[in-house]
Amino acid sequence: MNFRYDRFNCDLLMNDLLTRNLKNYSYWLKTMNTVYVDQFWIMLNRIMNDLLIAYLVKRYGKYDGSSNAYNLGLPWGRAKQIRELYIPYEPDYILYIISELTNLDYNVKTGKQQQEEIFDYFVCLFM
Repeated sequence: MNFRYDRFNCDLLMNDLLTRNLKNYSYWLKTMNTVYVDQFWIMLNRIMNDLLIAYLVKRYGKYDGSSNAYNLGLPWGRAKQIRELYIPYEPDYILYIISELTNLDYNVKTGKQQQEEIFDYFVCLFM
């Protein structure tokens, strides 16, 4: 049985994805497609911030990486949370996820893909 979060929380989504905790996959897809679909661009911004923080933490280590994230203007509180996670992905793969997400964003903005079609693909990047 999947754990049910009380409400949608982008930080919890990214914690699950960054730590490869995919047991809540169906919950997140349903939530993204129903609850958060109207605020897609806000969610995308927060996801990109988290991915950049995760990249810096994996590339430079917990403390130097989170300090670099702070120096770039990324949210300090979130950087401190992410540096405490065990992230099984290599920095290069995190950059790959960022580039794929950028392509998805471009495809939605240019009408090549429907916004609702990209959530499955996005979550599958973390498998």
